[in-house]
Amino acid sequence: MKVLLNSCFLLFLITYSSCQQDANRQTELSYELKKGEVVDQLFDWEENTAITKNVKLMNTENIGGKFDLMGNGGLLLSRKDTVKSFWKSSNFESNGEWISKWYNYNQSDPLLLEVDMIIYGKPQDMTKGWIKFEGNPLVCEHGWKNASGKSLQLPKEYSEWPNDQALVRGRRGKFEGKWLLLFNIGPWAIKGWGMVVADSLSLIKDGKNPFYLVDDYYPLFKGTTINDTVGYNAPNDWIEQHGVWYAPDESRDHKSHMWTSTDLLSWEDKGVIEGINGHDPGMCFDGNDYYLFNEDDHKITYCKSQNPLGPYEPLGEAFDVGGHTGDADVSYFNNAWHMTFDDGPHAHYQIGYATTTAEKFPLGWVQSNQFFGPHLPEQGQQCDDDTEEGNAFGTGDADLALEGTTLYMTYERPVGIAYKELEVSDNYKKHKVRLIVQTDKNDDGEVDEESVPMKIRDGISSIVLTPEQIEGSFRLIFSIETAAESESALIRSFSFK
Repeated sequence: MKVLLNSCFLLFLITYSSCQQDANRQTELSYELKKGEVVDQLFDWEENTAITKNVKLMNTENIGGKFDLMGNGGLLLSRKDTVKSFWKSSNFESNGEWISKWYNYNQSDPLLLEVDMIIYGKPQDMTKGWIKFEGNPLVCEHGWKNASGKSLQLPKEYSEWPNDQALVRGRRGKFEGKWLLLFNIGPWAIKGWGMVVADSLSLIKDGKNPFYLVDDYYPLFKGTTINDTVGYNAPNDWIEQHGVWYAPDESRDHKSHMWTSTDLLSWEDKGVIEGINGHDPGMCFDGNDYYLFNEDDHKITYCKSQNPLGPYEPLGEAFDVGGHTGDADVSYFNNAWHMTFDDGPHAHYQIGYATTTAEKFPLGWVQSNQFFGPHLPEQGQQCDDDTEEGNAFGTGDADLALEGTTLYMTYERPVGIAYKELEVSDNYKKHKVRLIVQTDKNDDGEVDEESVPMKIRDGISSIVLTPEQIEGSFRLIFSIETAAESESALIRSFSFK
């Protein structure tokens, strides 16, 4: 009898344990789904992921000044090179698959699935498609003759040519998500540094100036003392790393200084940048090293360091522009490195452009000279021309910024802005993205039915999931294929409505 009781008790324990495991498994496999849920943050993607093969979940990292199309999170193919970091190689796997966790949707009405997708890495013709803001100049000195009714004019007390500008996006605190246009007030910042603010750049496309002046932030820095740089402090570029902003200045004779700030409002001069092989530097980060791309007569030289403050190792010439140059602005986006630079005689500036791959960076630049600037009738706007009727200077110091899939370019002098839409559409010959819906009707974790593969197009694709397709539990499979080695579909988000 005792043996029988022990056997019965053991059987009960085994049965109870099995039931508990099934219950735990069901808890693991199932996710109670509600309408309105959006998967667009990296955390969301990771929470919804069950199985992956040759695909990668990514968000925009601090590469090239945190400047990319992935935003807060997205799904695309993995790199073929598994040793190098994502930012050090260009070629993608030819196919991959992402499978979600199981979802429970305990309602009888259909469910609308929306998928937002672009093609990442598609080559861009950066020399075409630019549209100037109709209200240029964007920001100008008080009372300038070519100010438009939409120009933001600087206060009279601290008014001079705004130039050497940079367009950056705030990361935290009062500036989080806002666009900050930072500039020098006058040549060599003779009246300090200025900053104006915008909540979004998209108003530019509607013919509206989104920037406004905040008295507490203007001017940012009033210093006009001449130091051993033989000129006034004139930061040319601004990047943020680990909560600190770095701004190398435009000082002459290879004596540029580095400035730092944690709030963008107060700045500290860290002294001459040791090892710089030029001046007027543009600054960037490639995931391992910090680089300065410098003006040196008609050449862009470069140097690198593992510390943003230096010392820097001079590495020679990046490329020869062929004429006077400087004001390099370097960014990484859409699977390539991009640089704009001054390109033309002093006071008759135009803007040049160059690009290179992740493998070849910091070298391998392919140039397109003088693609933007004065005396180009199709671009219009007399105020850009280096004439007495215009600004008697030309157009230079181009800085790029990305919002959505629109690229914005600010330039001097005074500050103007133009924009172009990036080419992120698919011709459906090189790329295939398919969605498959699998159903588990009895909630045992096994697939009972599978839909036919459904095409996902670039832009917003809307798929209606019928009650029959999502009865019990269901999961999503995204299948991605590419026939272009350096391009991949990028699924930026999906949502249930």
